[in-house]
Amino acid sequence: MIPKRIWQLVVLSLVGCSQSVEIKKASIAPVPTSNSMQTSGSGVKGEDSSDPQPRTSKNDRVGPESVAAKGVPGATITEPLPKSQASDLPWDRIQNLLTANEIDAALALANTAVAAHPNEPNAWFARGNARYKKRDLDGAIADYSESIRLRPELAEAWFSRGSARLERGALRLSASDCTEALRLFPENADTYYVRGSAFAALGKTDDAVADFTEALRIRPLFVHALTARGNAFRTKGHHDIAIADYTEAINHEKSNAECHFTRGVAYLERREFDRAAADFDEVLKIDPKHPRAFNHREVARFEKGEYDKAISECNAMIRQNPRNAPAFHIRGIACDEKKDLRGSIAAFSEAIHLEPAKAGLYYNRGLVWLELNEPEKALSDYAKGVKLDEKMVQAYPFAGLERIEKGDLKRTLKICSKTIEKDPRIPENYAIRGIAFWQRGDMEKALRDISKAVRMDPENADIHCALGILWSDMGKHDEAIHYLTEAARLAPKDPYPLVRRAEEYRVKGNEASAEDDFRRAIKIDPTLVSK
Repeated sequence: MIPKRIWQLVVLSLVGCSQSVEIKKASIAPVPTSNSMQTSGSGVKGEDSSDPQPRTSKNDRVGPESVAAKGVPGATITEPLPKSQASDLPWDRIQNLLTANEIDAALALANTAVAAHPNEPNAWFARGNARYKKRDLDGAIADYSESIRLRPELAEAWFSRGSARLERGALRLSASDCTEALRLFPENADTYYVRGSAFAALGKTDDAVADFTEALRIRPLFVHALTARGNAFRTKGHHDIAIADYTEAINHEKSNAECHFTRGVAYLERREFDRAAADFDEVLKIDPKHPRAFNHREVARFEKGEYDKAISECNAMIRQNPRNAPAFHIRGIACDEKKDLRGSIAAFSEAIHLEPAKAGLYYNRGLVWLELNEPEKALSDYAKGVKLDEKMVQAYPFAGLERIEKGDLKRTLKICSKTIEKDPRIPENYAIRGIAFWQRGDMEKALRDISKAVRMDPENADIHCALGILWSDMGKHDEAIHYLTEAARLAPKDPYPLVRRAEEYRVKGNEASAEDDFRRAIKIDPTLVSK
């Protein structure tokens, strides 16, 4: 029979997983590595896209919307309509309506223009701008394509289609369109910016930096290009250069919350926590509802061990808005770090009450239930997390553990195998599948999986401990002692490997070593005397 302690240990070790899915211990959420011109709630996705990145602000956009509002710099490249046609096409009025955000009126007027002038590229271009601002990206791309077909030398249409394709996630097509726009009109900072954003999203960081630099050569005060280049340098690990770009952007626009935010993240990654917190404070002064600054500021607090301050700030946020679920979530993490476990449970429970569909909250509360030695409640929370979000790969093993508790080993093996198929890089998944094989009596497969987990994560004391006890069950006491010794080395404040190694020494007749291990374990945890 496998000691319950073993799968509890493996569960606890998941806190250190490399994959971060709303995990506690204040892991840092990804921040944009390029300003990829998205709208709220949308991301750059598609056949060759990177992860969706948050947009910055309503005004942080170049591309068709800015074309519609004020035209692309150097817009004289568009040939004026002949006077006989120009009087029939209400071009200026469409642009003015878009600038005034009267999108439906602009679109109706553009539809009329297209119907009246089906062979006029400017009519299609105008409607493409209106559709873009209406967030009909596919319609905008189709209209820009028709404009290009009718007049291939219309650089704005190439640029605008490239911008729309960037938002649509067609990154290579976006870069190709911008390249053609630059061939037709090379001195356009916006076009370099859009192509640089596509390159950044494609992981072509050097090309992105080159394009953002060109954009800044043409327009030295181009704040979004400075921020985007800073993001690209940060991706390359050049934090000093990135911070210099963010600082220059802030000098030009001191009230730009996103510039402060990205610089704060760079400071956070350099472990300059005071500077990071100061930038996040500034973000919240500029934009109190910024979706990420509060969380990141508390990360800086946690890293400095300022848990009381973090709790105080969470309480202030909650007083302002009693339905602020993220504030309860962060308070739960801070309380856990202070070992106020019941306070942590209460905070996570309130966050779950406010956001019952957020899988990560169940995951985090489950970790605290484990610390309170209530594994049944922990496993219940993990199972709920998996049910809500199957992409939360860390929670799959917990669901498997719940099935082990219930004796449903077939389901456990299926869950763990599915997890490994989704992401074969997480050693705990192999460890828990090994435990399931172990429970089923298939020691060979158990040994294969848990040994693989140890090779994948040689610094994980809990998995070493599990492998040691597996060897013990197989009657291999020397091997058991080897892995339990490694577990004790890796976790010197955990008495459990010492207790188990003492039992192995006793089996081998080495009473002196057994007694020594028991004394060391009791010194770590005096309550063991009564157990």
